[in-house]
Amino acid sequence: MILGLDVGGTNTDVVFLSPKGVQKYVKVPTQPDNLFKSVLSGFTLILEDVDPGLVERVVISTTLTTNAIVQQTVTPVGIIVSAGPGI
Repeated sequence: MILGLDVGGTNTDVVFLSPKGVQKYVKVPTQPDNLFKSVLSGFTLILEDVDPGLVERVVISTTLTTNAIVQQTVTPVGIIVSAGPGI
């Protein structure tokens, strides 16, 4: 089974997937000042009546960084890239 988590600017969505499809879905408010609490709340709710031992993989995604860049709400940074394998 796969546990999927998407932390968005407004809500955090969590889904529990089996080979048969979605088994359970929960949505909790995202707390921008405490993202860990948002993630923990979602995991706690989704696993209420599910054996955590069934979780084979956890997949996490977020739009927070993308939104911060697009909305220019982050401090500008510089990136240094050096050539090498894979670049």
